[in-house]
Amino acid sequence: MVDIDKLLSHISLARDNQMLAVRAALDALLVREQSGIVLADEVGCGKTYEALGITALLWRHFRGTRQPIQRVLVVAERALMSKWRREITSTSGEAGFQQYVSTADWKAFSDMLRHVEEIGKRSDGKGSGVLEGGKHQVPRGRMYLVKPLLLTESNSHDASPIVRWLRQTDWDVVIVDEAHHFTNLKTERSRVFFPEQTAESRREGLSARFTLALTATPFQLEIKEMVNLLRIAGACDEDLDRIEDGLSRYERALGHFHNKRNFLPAHEGRREVVERLNELRLRDASCGQRPGTPGLQPLLRRYLIRNVKDENLRRYALTEKRNGGYVARGFKKLDDMRPVVKESPLIPLEGEDTWVYLHLRDVLVDAQQASKKEKEDSSFVAGDLRQCLSSYEQLGGSSILKKETLPRVAETRAALDRLQATGHVHPKIAALRSVVEGILDREIERVRRQPGATLNKILVFNTLMRTAGALKAALEEVVADQVKPFVEEQVRAAGWAKPSAAQAAVRRALDEERRLTHDELRKKFGRDTLDRTRVLLDASADEAQDDKGDLIDAMFRRASRHCAQPLFLLHLARSMKPSRGARPADADVRTFVRTQVGDRLREKLDEIVRILAGTEQGEASGEDDPVEQARRAWGGIKEVYSAHDYVARFDGEQASAEREARRENFNHPYAPLVLLVSRVGEEGIDLQRHTRYVLHYDVEWNPAKMEQREGRVDREGRTTANEGPVEVHFFLLKDTYEERIFHTVMQRDAWFQVLIGSKRKALLKGPAEEDPEQTAADVDAVEEKGRMTPEEREMVMIDLRPLDPSQRPRRAEPRTIGLRR
Repeated sequence: MVDIDKLLSHISLARDNQMLAVRAALDALLVREQSGIVLADEVGCGKTYEALGITALLWRHFRGTRQPIQRVLVVAERALMSKWRREITSTSGEAGFQQYVSTADWKAFSDMLRHVEEIGKRSDGKGSGVLEGGKHQVPRGRMYLVKPLLLTESNSHDASPIVRWLRQTDWDVVIVDEAHHFTNLKTERSRVFFPEQTAESRREGLSARFTLALTATPFQLEIKEMVNLLRIAGACDEDLDRIEDGLSRYERALGHFHNKRNFLPAHEGRREVVERLNELRLRDASCGQRPGTPGLQPLLRRYLIRNVKDENLRRYALTEKRNGGYVARGFKKLDDMRPVVKESPLIPLEGEDTWVYLHLRDVLVDAQQASKKEKEDSSFVAGDLRQCLSSYEQLGGSSILKKETLPRVAETRAALDRLQATGHVHPKIAALRSVVEGILDREIERVRRQPGATLNKILVFNTLMRTAGALKAALEEVVADQVKPFVEEQVRAAGWAKPSAAQAAVRRALDEERRLTHDELRKKFGRDTLDRTRVLLDASADEAQDDKGDLIDAMFRRASRHCAQPLFLLHLARSMKPSRGARPADADVRTFVRTQVGDRLREKLDEIVRILAGTEQGEASGEDDPVEQARRAWGGIKEVYSAHDYVARFDGEQASAEREARRENFNHPYAPLVLLVSRVGEEGIDLQRHTRYVLHYDVEWNPAKMEQREGRVDREGRTTANEGPVEVHFFLLKDTYEERIFHTVMQRDAWFQVLIGSKRKALLKGPAEEDPEQTAADVDAVEEKGRMTPEEREMVMIDLRPLDPSQRPRRAEPRTIGLRR
């Protein structure tokens, strides 16, 4: 009998819900002896750490037995490999999983984590394999991080031996990131687990003693895809049949419920379908067709664990203009927003702003009429309206104002030109400036009161490129006016006469770090090697040619510019010991600079020199060329140590290395302080380390995208949690198309949490065409009729949260609406 409690006592993840998920998974794998589990937490709940925690405890459980855990495979897309590597290997501070296995009794497992072999292309993978069970397999005692398509037979030809051996290795644990990508059998990725792209071929696909499948979006899958997800996790055929049948019945009943959403909750037909859903969910997934079939929820709970976010971890607010200023009006996400929005002034269009908006609506009507006459596709009205509501810079470059044949385009263009000529600020930009200014006022006052505190950062989501440029220009001045005097105040409080004196101390510390790094690398590689590597880097990296001296000099010059920024000086000043007016000691500054910059620079330089040194022996070339590897490493670190502005953009206008550098610095207490993010930053990146504020400058139709935005901050590893919930602000112009988008996405969000499969996907689409004459009042009745009540939500929503063993389990009974338990 496995003592799960004793096993769990050896590790303690940061959140209780993570430990509950680990417990539930171990119960499935070790007590019920399943071969896999799906970790399906919502975005930001820490699935990565749960998977690594489960792997660690499986390693401990089987340690010293005939079947130890010695080969672990992580399947992840190339773009996510660096994130996985950081989580697995990082030993700095509280970042990374290593913090949970740092004691002596975990040493062997920790060593395995440190020896991660990253395989992102066919030529990757070094060393020789071992012959076991009559076949070549990868070596034991390490973890492999592999791009999915390398695990398909068609992509293993002409590959390194290690890549060829991946598919035939007997893995102990396989962790599948973004597992939903493998469930559609028409895609090439599905061949990793279904080589013949049939459900029956699962037995020939990638397998392991234990499979951990990670996904945040199981209920967005079609029913057959959901069943394939459970196949990947090793669900038995009998359960798969019952689950597929139950999901089909449940999806149909949800469709009936959604179709009746315009009836009042007390309507008999609506009540009946809700009660039928409750029966399917809890008591009998077959509706009596298969005696003995459990409810769909307990069936799914055998294989799927899903932690959800605590609603109290976010605080929502509308931005309102009152008494000449802007204030935040709080609301709860599931509130009926009709009366709130109707009464709220929001951000009003006034004076000339109103005229521009009305002129644009006239132009859109003209465009629609012209297209009907000429039988052409009409203008995408929704997009044109949103450009006007976003910024005047965006509207000025729009295609609609270039249609000079339309009768009212010239009048609209003239009205816009008059506004821009006077320097008039778009009302939403004015509101954003005011909100950011207020946030910084509060943050600066908080930092003054709290020793060791740093400024919490601000994330602004906006989808339009010209608007992004306008927002950066508008916010840069606001942030500088707020932050610069505060930095000067804190630098003087630390004992320096002015910021330039602190900068001089930092330069002295960096010079010392540069000398130490020179000595260390010369001793390790030799003076001639350092000289030759500079020549090699010049030959392979154009961006390095302007720097004089060797590679170390070039890197530290960049670091000097990085460390001269005001936010670095602020962090330095706040870290110095109180000295009663005396200037901080150079030794203390050197210690700070070493921990913040020097140690990391030395580590990176060591890596680059080691790579380049390999060319002297004529090592690998082509796709695995050391010079190319070194160039990429130099390019990445060079961008990180560039001088960044207070406000930065994160969108398609920057190269990927520049975006990654901005992400890296945003997760440290340095510039940028405000990050303007487009759709390229809505998914797949972590921005939570020092961020507390999410500002939706515009709103998406898709509730899943809105959740992904907020999930960049509300996730495991947010160091600002002790300061309070994530603050989420919306910016809506009164009596405009934006109200409709907001109403719709709020309503859709409630249904989105409940619907599954095709019905859920239907909610993700915005309208293809809108009526420019339609007002917020017109759409109010249409969009808000279908509200789901909290009681209905509780009755129909599948709950797969892991159960707390400290709570006495009780039998789940079907409910009748209107009755209290």
